Amino acid sequence: RSVTAVFVPVGPVNCQITAPSRVPQGRHFPVVVRIRDGNWDIDPVRQAPVTVRSGAAHPDTVFRISRGAGTGVLRSSAASDFVLSAASADAPEARRTVSVPASWPSMDVSGTLPAGETVWDASTDRVVTSELTVPAGSSLVIRRGTWVLIRKNVNIKIRGSLVVEGTENDPVLFVPENSLFAADAVVG
Repeated sequence: RSVTAVFVPVGPVNCQITAPSRVPQGRHFPVVVRIRDGNWDIDPVRQAPVTVRSGAAHPDTVFRISRGAGTGVLRSSAASDFVLSAASADAPEARRTVSVPASWPSMDVSGTLPAGETVWDASTDRVVTSELTVPAGSSLVIRRGTWVLIRKNVNIKIRGSLVVEGTENDPVLFVPENSLFAADAVVG
């Protein structure tokens, strides 16, 4: 069974939020805000700032919008689920519920993956602890909503194929394991 989100324009200008649906407490996570017109196209003329609110998870943050889109990294300090919202002076508020699990399993991965297809799903975070190789003729499939944490100075070598199945509602995240800096969301 699957659920498909359908966009219904609420006006000539609309906000859209892309962020993970699950964020462990204390972890940094990327947020993308897009300003869309009534046809759901990104509005490249919009330059107005957008205020992103996350309740108890993080103080309100203003994202700079350039050519219709803006990005930022927030930190979840909430101990429970929270609502992320974004709005500008001329766009109605967009909302996204973010789950904050009490705990989440993780699995260390390194070395050369086995022959054939390896699938990582969102049920377990993957921590790449040392060099990881997808060998020729093999594939690594990363399902939507999966967090891939990468230790400092570690590489992932793709000799076979990498398939990342992130979506706007459940991106795949590649993040440094213990860093306050960059996080990348991949939408398939």
